[in-house]
Amino acid sequence: MAIIDQHREDEPRSAPSTFGTRKILLCRDGLTVSTVRLNAGLQFASHAHDHDQLCVVLEGQYQESSEGNSVALRAGSVLWRRAGELHANAIGTDDVEVILADIEPERSGRFCLDSAGQAAYFVPGTFEDLHRGLRSEVHRSDRTSSVAIEGLVYLLAARTARHCTLTKPRMPDWLSNAARLIHSDYSHSIRLSQVAAAAGVHPVTLAVAFRRQFGKSVGRYVTDLRITHAKQELENTQRPIAEIALEAGFYDESHMGRVFRARFGISPGAIRRQSIQRS
Repeated sequence: MAIIDQHREDEPRSAPSTFGTRKILLCRDGLTVSTVRLNAGLQFASHAHDHDQLCVVLEGQYQESSEGNSVALRAGSVLWRRAGELHANAIGTDDVEVILADIEPERSGRFCLDSAGQAAYFVPGTFEDLHRGLRSEVHRSDRTSSVAIEGLVYLLAARTARHCTLTKPRMPDWLSNAARLIHSDYSHSIRLSQVAAAAGVHPVTLAVAFRRQFGKSVGRYVTDLRITHAKQELENTQRPIAEIALEAGFYDESHMGRVFRARFGISPGAIRRQSIQRS
């Protein structure tokens, strides 16, 4: 784990408050970056933080509720939240680990986040390269880790700001329903026509609106969910790869292998071995 940089005169003398077990990676210029581990089964009633926050989920999954809406966050998810925004959390059956970047509100302009909205949630895969980079650096202990992490956080802030600036119209209820259906059923065979029928729209209407809203096709969205599910199981369990492949929605182990090689350049087995070597 990277060591906290020595305090400078412009740094806060104490880390921003948060729940869970915290390890600070860097703290300077109005930015505090930490890993936070939250125990399985915990629930946090409605609360707010006094810093703007960028959060990257490294492992586990949990629910966040705000203004009557609930969002499922899992490994690879990214969220942006303004200081003072009320929200509640419920941790799932496994421990959750996140990278949390706390930004002093008056410094958000330096991260191009001053014009971003109150909150934004990004599904796994949206910032996959940054998620991989941050996860890798967190497990290192050399003197360059804090520099790499700071650079990746700045890049994440820039991309988040860009996404938030490209203002999208409010998601229609039928599209929100379609997305929820995909999330609940991605491990089974799922067709565009089936989702469209359930949403009550033509398949072409769904395809166009979905790509505009999420930046990817329905097929790519489903594949990303399956990959994220399988990768998390490979890295955190010793279950048979064939069993994981079927559970995630792939035809079989060889199908998952082809998809993983195309996406990551290595096999599922190699991903598991890398995870074991890091632990």
